[in-house]
Amino acid sequence: MALQGSMKRRLLRPSRLALVFASAFFLMSAARCQRGPLFLTRAPFLKDSRVFVPARELCEWLGATIQWESGRSAITVAWRGQRREWSRQSGAVLIRGGAAYLRLRDAADAFGERLSWRKNEAIADFGTPGEDLYTAIPVGWKRPGRPAGLSADQKMIWHWLSRPRSKRVVPGVIVEVRDVHVVDRWARVGIHPLNCVTDDAEVLLEKREGTWRILAGGTDICSDGRNYGIPIRVRRRLGVCYCR
Repeated sequence: MALQGSMKRRLLRPSRLALVFASAFFLMSAARCQRGPLFLTRAPFLKDSRVFVPARELCEWLGATIQWESGRSAITVAWRGQRREWSRQSGAVLIRGGAAYLRLRDAADAFGERLSWRKNEAIADFGTPGEDLYTAIPVGWKRPGRPAGLSADQKMIWHWLSRPRSKRVVPGVIVEVRDVHVVDRWARVGIHPLNCVTDDAEVLLEKREGTWRILAGGTDICSDGRNYGIPIRVRRRLGVCYCR
Protein backbone atom coordinates (compact mmCIF):
# COMPACT_ATOMS: atom_id res chain seq x y z
CA MET A 1 0.00 0.00 0.00
CA ALA A 2 1.84 3.07 -1.23
CA LEU A 3 1.18 6.63 -0.31
CA GLN A 4 3.26 8.81 -2.55
CA GLY A 5 1.93 8.06 -6.01
CA SER A 6 2.55 10.98 -8.34
CA MET A 7 2.99 13.59 -5.62
CA LYS A 8 5.57 16.15 -6.67
CA ARG A 9 8.71 16.48 -4.59
CA ARG A 10 8.30 19.49 -2.33
CA LEU A 11 8.38 20.52 1.28
CA LEU A 12 5.10 19.82 3.00
CA ARG A 13 3.35 22.40 5.12
CA PRO A 14 1.75 21.03 8.31
CA SER A 15 -1.70 21.68 6.80
CA ARG A 16 -0.86 19.34 3.91
CA LEU A 17 0.76 16.68 6.05
CA ALA A 18 -2.55 15.46 7.46
CA LEU A 19 -3.70 14.73 3.90
CA VAL A 20 -0.54 12.78 3.19
CA PHE A 21 -0.85 10.55 6.25
CA ALA A 22 -4.61 10.18 5.86
CA SER A 23 -4.13 7.79 2.95
CA ALA A 24 -1.93 5.46 5.00
CA PHE A 25 -4.08 5.42 8.12
CA PHE A 26 -7.57 5.59 6.62
CA LEU A 27 -7.43 3.04 3.80
CA MET A 28 -8.22 0.02 5.93
CA SER A 29 -10.71 1.76 8.24
CA ALA A 30 -12.58 3.59 5.49
CA ALA A 31 -13.20 0.36 3.65
CA ARG A 32 -14.83 -1.09 6.74
CA CYS A 33 -16.91 1.79 8.04
CA GLN A 34 -18.46 4.47 5.86
CA ARG A 35 -19.05 6.80 8.80
CA GLY A 36 -15.32 6.89 9.47
CA PRO A 37 -13.16 5.19 12.09
CA LEU A 38 -13.58 5.79 15.81
CA PHE A 39 -10.52 7.56 17.23
CA LEU A 40 -10.72 7.52 21.03
CA THR A 41 -8.62 10.08 22.89
CA ARG A 42 -8.83 8.01 26.09
CA ALA A 43 -7.78 4.38 26.07
CA PRO A 44 -10.46 1.72 26.64
CA PHE A 45 -9.65 -0.79 29.35
CA LEU A 46 -10.59 -4.24 30.60
CA LYS A 47 -12.27 -4.82 33.95
CA ASP A 48 -13.53 -8.25 34.95
CA SER A 49 -12.98 -9.40 31.35
CA ARG A 50 -15.25 -6.65 30.01
CA VAL A 51 -14.29 -3.75 27.75
CA PHE A 52 -15.07 -0.23 28.95
CA VAL A 53 -14.93 2.69 26.50
CA PRO A 54 -15.29 6.48 26.94
CA ALA A 55 -19.07 6.86 26.83
CA ARG A 56 -19.29 10.34 25.31
CA GLU A 57 -16.80 9.63 22.54
CA LEU A 58 -18.59 6.41 21.59
CA CYS A 59 -21.96 8.17 21.51
CA GLU A 60 -20.65 11.05 19.41
CA TRP A 61 -19.31 8.54 16.88
CA LEU A 62 -22.65 6.71 16.80
CA GLY A 63 -24.56 9.98 16.40
CA ALA A 64 -26.39 9.32 19.66
CA THR A 65 -27.21 11.83 22.38
CA ILE A 66 -25.91 11.29 25.89
CA GLN A 67 -26.83 12.86 29.21
CA TRP A 68 -25.01 12.56 32.52
CA GLU A 69 -26.99 12.60 35.75
CA SER A 70 -24.51 13.39 38.48
CA GLY A 71 -26.97 12.78 41.31
CA ARG A 72 -27.37 9.13 40.38
CA SER A 73 -24.04 8.71 38.58
CA ALA A 74 -25.91 7.49 35.52
CA ILE A 75 -25.88 8.11 31.80
CA THR A 76 -28.85 8.12 29.44
CA VAL A 77 -28.28 7.41 25.75
CA ALA A 78 -30.83 8.07 23.00
CA TRP A 79 -30.20 6.44 19.63
CA ARG A 80 -32.29 5.02 16.80
CA GLY A 81 -35.50 5.94 18.60
CA GLN A 82 -34.47 4.08 21.74
CA ARG A 83 -33.40 5.31 25.15
CA ARG A 84 -31.19 3.35 27.48
CA GLU A 85 -29.90 4.16 30.94
CA TRP A 86 -26.87 2.78 32.75
CA SER A 87 -25.51 3.64 36.19
CA ARG A 88 -22.45 3.07 38.31
CA GLN A 89 -24.59 1.03 40.67
CA SER A 90 -25.36 -1.48 37.90
CA GLY A 91 -21.65 -1.85 37.14
CA ALA A 92 -22.10 -0.72 33.53
CA VAL A 93 -20.57 2.72 34.16
CA LEU A 94 -17.18 3.49 35.67
CA ILE A 95 -15.49 6.84 36.27
CA ARG A 96 -11.82 7.28 35.47
CA GLY A 97 -9.91 10.52 35.18
CA GLY A 98 -13.13 12.53 35.39
CA ALA A 99 -14.69 10.72 32.41
CA ALA A 100 -17.53 8.18 32.30
CA TYR A 101 -16.75 4.81 30.71
CA LEU A 102 -19.49 2.51 29.46
CA ARG A 103 -19.32 -1.28 29.36
CA LEU A 104 -19.28 -1.96 25.63
CA ARG A 105 -21.18 -5.23 25.89
CA ASP A 106 -24.16 -3.40 27.44
CA ALA A 107 -24.25 -0.89 24.58
CA ALA A 108 -23.99 -3.62 21.92
CA ASP A 109 -26.75 -5.72 23.46
CA ALA A 110 -29.05 -2.75 24.05
CA PHE A 111 -28.88 -1.57 20.43
CA GLY A 112 -28.63 -4.95 18.75
CA GLU A 113 -25.03 -4.65 17.53
CA ARG A 114 -22.43 -7.39 17.27
CA LEU A 115 -19.44 -7.39 19.59
CA SER A 116 -16.46 -9.71 19.37
CA TRP A 117 -13.10 -9.84 21.11
CA ARG A 118 -9.70 -10.62 19.61
CA LYS A 119 -7.87 -11.74 22.71
CA ASN A 120 -4.38 -12.08 21.24
CA GLU A 121 -4.53 -8.57 19.76
CA ALA A 122 -6.58 -6.88 22.53
CA ILE A 123 -9.05 -5.52 19.96
CA ALA A 124 -12.83 -5.24 20.30
CA ASP A 125 -14.86 -5.36 17.07
CA PHE A 126 -18.06 -3.34 17.46
CA GLY A 127 -20.68 -3.79 14.73
CA THR A 128 -20.58 -5.89 11.59
CA PRO A 129 -17.50 -5.70 9.30
CA GLY A 130 -18.38 -4.36 5.86
CA GLU A 131 -21.43 -2.46 7.09
CA ASP A 132 -21.79 1.25 7.85
CA LEU A 133 -21.64 0.73 11.60
CA TYR A 134 -18.36 -0.98 12.36
CA THR A 135 -15.15 -0.08 14.13
CA ALA A 136 -12.20 -1.98 15.55
CA ILE A 137 -11.24 -0.65 18.99
CA PRO A 138 -7.74 -1.24 20.42
CA VAL A 139 -7.90 -1.75 24.18
CA GLY A 140 -5.37 -0.88 26.86
CA TRP A 141 -2.98 1.20 24.77
CA LYS A 142 -0.77 3.77 26.45
CA ARG A 143 0.99 6.86 25.20
CA PRO A 144 4.69 6.03 25.48
CA GLY A 145 7.22 8.32 27.06
CA ARG A 146 10.15 9.67 25.12
CA PRO A 147 13.01 7.15 24.87
CA ALA A 148 16.28 7.98 26.56
CA GLY A 149 19.51 8.67 24.70
CA LEU A 150 18.06 10.57 21.75
CA SER A 151 20.07 13.20 19.92
CA ALA A 152 18.79 16.76 19.55
CA ASP A 153 17.41 16.03 16.08
CA GLN A 154 15.80 12.78 17.20
CA LYS A 155 14.12 14.59 20.09
CA MET A 156 12.82 17.27 17.72
CA ILE A 157 11.34 14.68 15.38
CA TRP A 158 9.89 12.62 18.23
CA HIS A 159 8.08 15.60 19.75
CA TRP A 160 6.93 16.89 16.37
CA LEU A 161 5.28 13.65 15.31
CA SER A 162 4.01 12.29 18.64
CA ARG A 163 2.46 15.44 20.10
CA PRO A 164 -1.18 14.38 20.78
CA ARG A 165 -2.73 17.75 19.97
CA SER A 166 -0.77 18.11 16.75
CA LYS A 167 -2.45 17.84 13.34
CA ARG A 168 0.85 16.93 11.74
CA VAL A 169 -0.06 13.29 11.40
CA VAL A 170 -3.82 12.67 11.14
CA PRO A 171 -6.31 14.57 13.31
CA GLY A 172 -7.58 12.12 15.92
CA VAL A 173 -4.84 9.51 15.47
CA ILE A 174 -2.49 9.00 18.40
CA VAL A 175 0.79 7.44 17.34
CA GLU A 176 3.89 5.93 18.83
CA VAL A 177 7.06 7.16 17.15
CA ARG A 178 9.52 4.29 16.69
CA ASP A 179 13.05 3.91 15.36
CA VAL A 180 14.09 7.49 14.60
CA HIS A 181 17.13 7.11 12.33
CA VAL A 182 18.95 10.34 11.45
CA VAL A 183 21.81 10.56 8.96
CA ASP A 184 23.13 14.02 8.09
CA ARG A 185 20.02 16.08 7.25
CA TRP A 186 17.73 13.15 6.47
CA ALA A 187 15.74 10.83 8.71
CA ARG A 188 13.61 7.70 8.51
CA VAL A 189 10.97 7.20 11.21
CA GLY A 190 8.57 4.37 12.06
CA ILE A 191 5.00 5.26 13.07
CA HIS A 192 2.67 2.92 14.98
CA PRO A 193 -0.99 4.00 15.42
CA LEU A 194 -2.26 3.40 18.95
CA ASN A 195 -5.97 4.28 18.91
CA CYS A 196 -6.94 2.75 15.57
CA VAL A 197 -6.34 -0.53 13.78
CA THR A 198 -4.35 -0.17 10.58
CA ASP A 199 -0.88 -0.77 9.21
CA ASP A 200 2.25 0.72 10.69
CA ALA A 201 3.80 3.38 8.48
CA GLU A 202 7.12 5.11 7.87
CA VAL A 203 8.08 8.67 7.04
CA LEU A 204 11.12 10.03 5.25
CA LEU A 205 12.18 13.51 6.35
CA GLU A 206 14.63 16.20 5.32
CA LYS A 207 15.92 19.08 7.41
CA ARG A 208 16.01 22.46 5.70
CA GLU A 209 16.76 25.78 7.37
CA GLY A 210 16.56 24.11 10.77
CA THR A 211 13.11 22.58 10.19
CA TRP A 212 12.23 18.96 9.50
CA ARG A 213 9.83 18.37 6.60
CA ILE A 214 8.18 15.23 5.25
CA LEU A 215 9.36 13.91 1.90
CA ALA A 216 7.37 10.68 1.81
CA GLY A 217 5.08 8.68 4.05
CA GLY A 218 3.21 5.39 4.00
CA THR A 219 3.61 1.67 4.46
CA ASP A 220 6.22 1.47 1.68
CA ILE A 221 7.95 4.83 1.41
CA CYS A 222 10.06 3.93 -1.62
CA SER A 223 7.58 1.95 -3.70
CA ASP A 224 7.65 4.61 -6.42
CA GLY A 225 11.41 4.12 -6.84
CA ARG A 226 12.33 7.74 -6.18
CA ASN A 227 15.41 8.75 -4.21
CA TYR A 228 14.33 12.30 -3.27
CA GLY A 229 17.81 13.63 -3.89
CA ILE A 230 19.28 11.64 -0.99
CA PRO A 231 22.88 10.50 -1.62
CA ILE A 232 23.28 6.75 -1.99
CA ARG A 233 25.60 6.53 1.05
CA VAL A 234 22.87 8.11 3.19
CA ARG A 235 20.16 5.89 1.74
CA ARG A 236 22.21 2.82 2.61
CA ARG A 237 22.62 3.96 6.21
CA LEU A 238 18.91 4.77 6.46
CA GLY A 239 17.97 1.40 5.03
CA VAL A 240 16.31 2.80 1.91
CA CYS A 241 19.04 1.92 -0.58
CA TYR A 242 16.53 0.12 -2.78
CA CYS A 243 15.42 3.53 -4.07
CA ARG A 244 16.81 4.33 -7.52
